[in-house]
Amino acid sequence: RYLIASNRILYSTRIQMFIVAAVVFTLVVAGGITFWSVSNQFRKQQERTILKNSWDISKAFESRLIQRNSTIGMDDYVEFQAIAEANALDLNLYDVDGHLMYTTQPRIYDLELISDYINPRALDHLRYYGRSQYVQAESIGQMKYVSAYTSILNTAFEPIAFLSLPYYASQVELERSTGGLLNALINIYALVILILGLFAVFVANKITAPLLLVQKSLAKTKIGKHNEPIFWKRDDEMGRLIKEYNLMIAELEESAERIVQSERESAWKEMARQVAHEIRNPLTPLKLGMQQLERSWLDKDPDFETRFKRFIGSFIEQIDGLTRIATEFSDFARMPDSEFSDLDLSEILRHSVAVFNNYTNVNIELQFAENLTSTHVRGNKDQLMSTFNNLIKNAIEATTNLRRCQIRILVTGNEQLLRISIQDNGEGIAPDVRKKLFEPNFTTKSSGTGLGLAFVKRAVENMGGEISYKTTVGKGSTFLIILPRVRDTEED
Repeated sequence: RYLIASNRILYSTRIQMFIVAAVVFTLVVAGGITFWSVSNQFRKQQERTILKNSWDISKAFESRLIQRNSTIGMDDYVEFQAIAEANALDLNLYDVDGHLMYTTQPRIYDLELISDYINPRALDHLRYYGRSQYVQAESIGQMKYVSAYTSILNTAFEPIAFLSLPYYASQVELERSTGGLLNALINIYALVILILGLFAVFVANKITAPLLLVQKSLAKTKIGKHNEPIFWKRDDEMGRLIKEYNLMIAELEESAERIVQSERESAWKEMARQVAHEIRNPLTPLKLGMQQLERSWLDKDPDFETRFKRFIGSFIEQIDGLTRIATEFSDFARMPDSEFSDLDLSEILRHSVAVFNNYTNVNIELQFAENLTSTHVRGNKDQLMSTFNNLIKNAIEATTNLRRCQIRILVTGNEQLLRISIQDNGEGIAPDVRKKLFEPNFTTKSSGTGLGLAFVKRAVENMGGEISYKTTVGKGSTFLIILPRVRDTEED
């Protein structure tokens, strides 16, 4: 449900962002269309103005020719110039063949910047297509302009000349007008886009702020611990998301409690089964021995005293075994609460080596690095003694009866750490049991509590150390213990 609510918010956020993007895109497209439309309208308006001026001038010229009832000759140049100056315009007059007759800008033609013949396209439209007016875009080098062409007719409505009105400032005015329009559109749309952007940021912050709150809460969520719910007043999509989050952490806590309870019950069941199994082993010979002693007593067996002494020794061994089992479980249970003190590791190692060196067919070699001036650590003496006893005992039991057990213990270190390496020549550790080697209640032996290596690992880690091993099947194993070193007063 939480994921569904999250997806809804993300979907809603995407829709809002899409709407903002669509609005921005629409504004940009609308601005482009507006700019193109206004520019096109200005260009057409400019063309209509030029055509109107050209038409007015041509008709004025025609009316004067009709009044004189004459054709165009060289005497009309003065009048042509007067009309151009009166209208403050540049004019060109071509004959019916398109050759230039009069112009107000002779310098342009003298320099051959443009041809002294009319534009062929304009000539085609005016003479051959019978149009009275025509507008043509032209250029001189890089300068672009617009020219309006108009036919001058005689009384028979036949063209006797063509009037050209070049508007050299047309492109400059067009660029100035469109540039101003473009600047205005850019400013307007930039302002609109800025407002939309700020609105989008505002909306995004409104959406992401509670999402960041949920993210921080999720980062702080701890399985098996109480997690604070998030309070949200509004009943919106975010409110529904936070509601689902609160339900999720409540269900998570309940599930974690059920899992912890189940694991605790499983651990106790396994521990109870292990304890029962370990206690049952010595109880069986105790019961059999007691029954045999009772039978000998009732039968008045003459060897009763001899049997009694033998069984008493066996009973004591079985009771010692029960005591050892109880001690191992008790030590493992109360390990985290043990008191630590400064200890000399070398003394504890020498004591353990002395105990096991008395075994037949066992040779233990203890070496300390020459540069090692102190072997002080902080820990619990009993736990440290049990740790080395366990590792040395396991090394002895890992060696077959066909070879002599060789154990080499090497202690090295630096100013911060001590490294204790315990190497044997046993059979090594099988690959299928390596993953469970340090687990409680795991053992490869037919007897024992299975707490030996679990005890070792827990004791070393409680002292702030680490334990690891390397093994080769058929050649032996090496356990490495790293402990923090405590510098004694003499070194300081």
